[in-house]
Amino acid sequence: MCATRRFVPLSFGWFIAPARSTRQRSADLPLPAPLEVIRDRAVVALLSEPSIEAAARRAGVSAKTLRRWIDDDIAFQKDLEIARRSAFDAG
Repeated sequence: MCATRRFVPLSFGWFIAPARSTRQRSADLPLPAPLEVIRDRAVVALLSEPSIEAAARRAGVSAKTLRRWIDDDIAFQKDLEIARRSAFDAG
């Protein structure tokens, strides 16, 4: 996930807002990689679900994969920390 994304609280959950940009997005730019989308969903699920297993089900990954991302993946850890801080600041 890009560091420029923002996690925005909504009444029914969290929404990952796109990065603000002054430039117009070109139509020939590729869409986000499917793995990035899944990892974004996992971050949001970890904030809203009571357990890692429930968050994994909601994100569409195994609990083992989600635990590996939490324990070993520095980029995922940073994304999760940014989301937690955003949630704390908004709440």
